[in-house]
Amino acid sequence: MPNWIHLNFSFEDYPVTSNKLHDDLKQDPPTGSYKEFVSYVKKIVDGLRGSFISRYFFLFEGDSPGPHLFLALELNSHEHVKEIESTVNGVERPDFVASIDVKPNSGDESNGEAAIDFFHATTNYAFFRVGPAYKPGYENNDPTKLVHCFCNQLFFSRERERTLHSKFL
Repeated sequence: MPNWIHLNFSFEDYPVTSNKLHDDLKQDPPTGSYKEFVSYVKKIVDGLRGSFISRYFFLFEGDSPGPHLFLALELNSHEHVKEIESTVNGVERPDFVASIDVKPNSGDESNGEAAIDFFHATTNYAFFRVGPAYKPGYENNDPTKLVHCFCNQLFFSRERERTLHSKFL
C-alpha cells in the first residue's frame, strides 16, 4: 500500500495572502504571489520527483489546522521522510509562508486512483501555467477550455459551464 504524507504550508496573514493569491491567479499568465508560490512548490516537487515520490498534488484547505495549503506526496518509501524534509528545507520559501509541517500517513490513497490522477494532472497544469512554455491565448491552454472539456464529460451544457465558471473566477 502506498504511503502518503502532507506538507502543510501555513501563511502569514491568511486572509490578505489568500486574496492576493486569488487575484494574481486571474492574470494570464499568473503573476505575483501566485506565481511565486506555485513556482516554489514546483521546485520542491522537482527536487523530490523520481527518487523519493511518484505522484503529488496540492489543495487549499480552510479547516484544521487552520487555513493552509497541503502538498500531498506519494512516497516511494516511507524511509525517505527525513531526506524529503531536508530537500523541502533547502528550497527558499516565499516571505508569506509562515511555516511548513509534515503530516505522515495522510491517507490520500482513500481518494481512489482516478481522483488522485485528476489532482496530479491539475497540479501539473498549475506548474505549466507559471512556466515559460505557457502561452496565453492558445485555445488548449485556456482554463475555460479545460473546464469545458472536463464538464463536457459530465454532460454539462455550455450555459451550465458558463454559470459554473463565473462562480469560481
